[in-house]
Amino acid sequence: MPSNRAVLFPLVALSLTVFAQSTAPRVNQVGSYGPWLANEVLGEGPGRLSFRTGKWKNAAEWRQVARKRALECIAPVQLGGPPKVTVTERTTYDGLEIEFLTWQLPGGPKTEAVFLKPAGARGRLPAILALHDHGGNKFLGWRKIVRTDATPWSVQQRHQAHYYGGVGWANEIAKRGYAVLVHDTFPFASRRVMVADVSPQVRAGGVDPSPDDLEGIAKPPFRRNDMARRLSCRRSARSGCSE
Repeated sequence: MPSNRAVLFPLVALSLTVFAQSTAPRVNQVGSYGPWLANEVLGEGPGRLSFRTGKWKNAAEWRQVARKRALECIAPVQLGGPPKVTVTERTTYDGLEIEFLTWQLPGGPKTEAVFLKPAGARGRLPAILALHDHGGNKFLGWRKIVRTDATPWSVQQRHQAHYYGGVGWANEIAKRGYAVLVHDTFPFASRRVMVADVSPQVRAGGVDPSPDDLEGIAKPPFRRNDMARRLSCRRSARSGCSE
């Protein structure tokens, strides 16, 4: 007759297996953080500002409260309202009418942008705000995804060949009947921090390259590593520094 211990051990092992299976986190996008986010942060019910809570009689009333809270959380900086937009140039290329635009925000240089639409299009069109990528390249902005003539900059051509199959995807969208606005985002292209505008200590030999200076564009504009190395050497005589 089997001993109590011989019977008990398999039962304990089975119980532990079932427990482990029942407590194992479901497959999710954030790994071990998933159960905490699902159970503690989100919970089972709708969020306290969700329209599904039933606290608001209509969507307009809820929208006013939700928008106020969203803006509090975003904490947007004061940009002074819609800026005055200036059209600096117009051209037609590859079946598209293209306008070159600028506007001035309260801080920084003028923002440059382009507006594309099918040539000859009249009336209202469906619109797209096209945002360029980061791509580790702050020299380019809207030019990363737009072609305005048959001879783009070499750096522009390389970027589009690497990421977009050699085309400006904003152009391709506009050809399908859309009005497309593409602007330099902060801090890229026209809105980047220029080396000439910073102090010599930060500049540290950096330059503002021209469009045909591919080597200069590929380098960081500011020698941050050199600055960090020099500062760390000054902080303590015990610091070890090497090139």
